[in-house]
Amino acid sequence: MRQDQVEVVAKVFEVVGEKRRCLICDGVFTPKQAAKHAATVCYPTSADSQRNDGTLDPCSPFLPLTDCSSSPGQA
Repeated sequence: MRQDQVEVVAKVFEVVGEKRRCLICDGVFTPKQAAKHAATVCYPTSADSQRNDGTLDPCSPFLPLTDCSSSPGQA
C-alpha cells in the first residue's frame, strides 16, 4: 500500500523568555506573532548576507554554491 507523503517546510524559533526569535531573520515575536511569521518569507539579516563571499548558493544561502534555476529561497 502506497502512502502519499506531504512535504512540510518550517521555520525554527528559539524561545527567549516569553518571546520567540526567528533563527532566519533574528526577529523577536510573541507566540501568536511567531505563528503568523512562520508562514511568511523572511531573509537573514544584512550582516548575515554580507558574509556571502560568492561561495554560497543564492537559492539556498546556507549551502555551498550550486547551479540553480529557481528564484532565491525557492526549490
